[in-house]
Amino acid sequence: MGDTIYFALLYFILPMKRSEVIFIETLRIQFFLKNLFSYSLIKAVRNFPSLFISKVQGLEDPAMKKVRLGGWIELSAIDWPGNLTFMLFLSGCNLACPFCQNRRLIPLESGTLYSLEDVKAKIQRSLELLDALGFGGGEPTLQPEALEELALWAKEKGLKVFIETNGTRPEVLRKLLNSKLLSYVAIDVKAPLRNGDYGVASGKPSMAPEVIRSVQESLRLCASTQVPYEARTTIVPGLTDKEESISAISEELAPLDPVYVLQQFIPSPEVPSPQLREGAPISRKVLLKLARKARQKGISKVFIRTREYGLEGIDKDGSG
Repeated sequence: MGDTIYFALLYFILPMKRSEVIFIETLRIQFFLKNLFSYSLIKAVRNFPSLFISKVQGLEDPAMKKVRLGGWIELSAIDWPGNLTFMLFLSGCNLACPFCQNRRLIPLESGTLYSLEDVKAKIQRSLELLDALGFGGGEPTLQPEALEELALWAKEKGLKVFIETNGTRPEVLRKLLNSKLLSYVAIDVKAPLRNGDYGVASGKPSMAPEVIRSVQESLRLCASTQVPYEARTTIVPGLTDKEESISAISEELAPLDPVYVLQQFIPSPEVPSPQLREGAPISRKVLLKLARKARQKGISKVFIRTREYGLEGIDKDGSG
């Protein structure tokens, strides 16, 4: 069979408009012909088009919905304990926390654009093993249209939907909750809800009053629904590792009765602050002490999360 027939097959059988300009990667086509000719040519091309064909940049369908991702985890048992979760990490963040573990996802143009259909196809392949679809970041609420469509698709497939958010976009959270698209919400409470503390912890001092109002609104919103939620504070040396800080946060949270999780900060090269990149992780002993303080301030459901032991509930006496 000559080259003309192969090119004709590719041109007429693929579900594309004839007017589209297609660039065929010759070397990959040759590899395909040598190694896959024993299979159905049509099936192979349809199932693996991204390996062999590239559309010329700028000629993609402009109506195709997309999402910008920094990465994903196909099966996570850590992000939402008790649920096998496909985690999507959406690019872009409106804060600049000095202790961020995903610094590369802060720029709005970071990561890679994917069509929503491609993302759905990735999730579909693991669907039978999954309990939930999770959204992290970056800050996922900065891409509300993609977030809503993927959440709706996941619910239609029988998955629960989980989101981690910094709480700065309560209007997006409200829409998702009102549409009954969320099964669990985790809201970061980065520091005591005071301008000075939150300005340092968020890396956006000038925005601190607005950020605090938004976080408070997001917390009240979740508390007003039947959707389970948690507040999270990462215990960072010099920022939130003092009893006074956790006392102040706990006094604000107690009337809302959330699950409250104190997370272990772990230094890494990803962390933006040079001072925080090195040193030892916050110890479990420190986390237990701070968790006791949260219990004393009236929060009934307090947990700590460490690299060594995972998620641990804290009893009334402050023990794990």
